[in-house]
Amino acid sequence: MHKITTLNDLYIQELSNLYNAEERILKILPLMAANVYSAELKETLENHFEQTQLHLERLEKVFRNKGINPLRRKCAVMEGLVEEGKSVLRTSAEPLIKDIAIISHTKKIEHYEIAGYGCAVAQAKVLGEFENQDILQATLDEEIESEEILTEIAEDTLTNNAIEEWEEEQVL
Repeated sequence: MHKITTLNDLYIQELSNLYNAEERILKILPLMAANVYSAELKETLENHFEQTQLHLERLEKVFRNKGINPLRRKCAVMEGLVEEGKSVLRTSAEPLIKDIAIISHTKKIEHYEIAGYGCAVAQAKVLGEFENQDILQATLDEEIESEEILTEIAEDTLTNNAIEEWEEEQVL
């Protein structure tokens, strides 16, 4: 583990965690997209895959701006989230429930990223790395938007399904 004695050390560690997290997300998103039933959710996950590639490129630019390479370290949090995601994918729940489980899990990933990018933005600001701050803020904004889209899909899916079930009960 990299020794942390300064804010810059902490910032580099945060950036490296985010870099490894984004790499791991690129591996799990296609599996999630392949296992959902909702076309809207599938498209959202596929779009987020493309966005995640951009997030990695942005992090690489931040590292270049600092004149360093990402620390090669494992992000234990994301490793755990990816493992949990794999177990969600193995569930034999009905399609609606499986989609909601995937949304729930994906939102957990988004929340981790939002926290990490929020910290990195603040650290870049304090360190006077304003270009990096702007780069990281753009990613943070996209992560927040992705989480909001997932919430809307979950709410719409649940609401529509509840209405359909209620209507079916009324016919019986």
